[in-house]
Amino acid sequence: MKLLIRSILREFISITFLVLFLFTAVFIIFATKRIFDVIDLIFNRDVGLLTILKIFGLLLPYVTSLTLPISLLVAGLVVFGRLVLDREWLAFQTSGISPGSVIVPLLILGIILSGGLMYSAEYVVPKCYRQARHLIYNAVNNITVTLKENTFNPIGNNVVLYYRTKTEADGIMHNIIVLYSEEKKLRRLFLAPRGKVSVDPKLGLIRLTLEHGMYHETVPTDSTVYYIGQFTKYEQNIAFTELLAQTEKLQLGPKEMQRVELITEINNRKAKNLPTERLEYELAQRPAKSFGAFIFVLLGIPLGIFWPRFGKSLGMAIELGFALCIPYFYYAIMTLGEDLARGKIIPFWFGAWLPNMTMGIIGLILLFQSCRQK
Repeated sequence: MKLLIRSILREFISITFLVLFLFTAVFIIFATKRIFDVIDLIFNRDVGLLTILKIFGLLLPYVTSLTLPISLLVAGLVVFGRLVLDREWLAFQTSGISPGSVIVPLLILGIILSGGLMYSAEYVVPKCYRQARHLIYNAVNNITVTLKENTFNPIGNNVVLYYRTKTEADGIMHNIIVLYSEEKKLRRLFLAPRGKVSVDPKLGLIRLTLEHGMYHETVPTDSTVYYIGQFTKYEQNIAFTELLAQTEKLQLGPKEMQRVELITEINNRKAKNLPTERLEYELAQRPAKSFGAFIFVLLGIPLGIFWPRFGKSLGMAIELGFALCIPYFYYAIMTLGEDLARGKIIPFWFGAWLPNMTMGIIGLILLFQSCRQK
């Protein structure tokens, strides 16, 4: 009996880690565009690969908190779907092995992982997220130092700067060319005998100032129209990213605050009659979102038992549908709960736990039904 439970646990954990690795990689590639904008900027500033790896490593706890519950769901679908297809689940029941003796250890594992995610959400993620922002801040804060002479330097998603020489004492650049592109086509060209680039880390802006130059501009809707003009002074602010944070001395966002810091900030804001809805919901949501790991285990087990009853090919399609739709449904309820809570229609704790309560009830009903059926 113990050997059977260990075998199922090993298979469940191995599939969880495999899916976690795949989902985390996909999430980083497709869902973190701002991070890659920053990384592209950093690579053009001669920042070492070690710094890049540190930034990604520090962001992994936050990404893992999102992908681990989905990985547990998929593991439950795969493991118990295979048990049913191979008739092992039926063999367990006919030989007198209680379904609970197989399911309970996995539910305990879900509770343990939820506890780990709670601790991570309260202490590890804020600390790592803060350090990652600080690393990116330090890298991008050196933009004016690392802009190379006689080189086309990207300083934004669609902005490229070229200059011939620079006076080190005051940072003034000479013989400047600035190219602005749109939809991979050149739209504006600025020429100036002198100018300067500076960084405002507090606002997350790169400030470009040009003096006594001229510009060339095309019209996107009509390629035959072309403008040429002159300017005495031209200023442009380029936002490098929302991730570029603030240093430790500046105000932290809710994601960078640990639990004690959140509570302190809420009390300070209440004393000054300032809004606290965002902070209060963040405080209530952290343990609720972390408990989602247990909820997804609770859902994955019975759904894994049910889907093979539809046939192997149709069942696999249904399994894939569950794996894709359930997380969206869960986070849709989470968004609804947040809107209702921040609108003061329901308490913050109720809005944060609404998806867990809804999906948990569904999971319990399905679990009891699946354990009854032969």
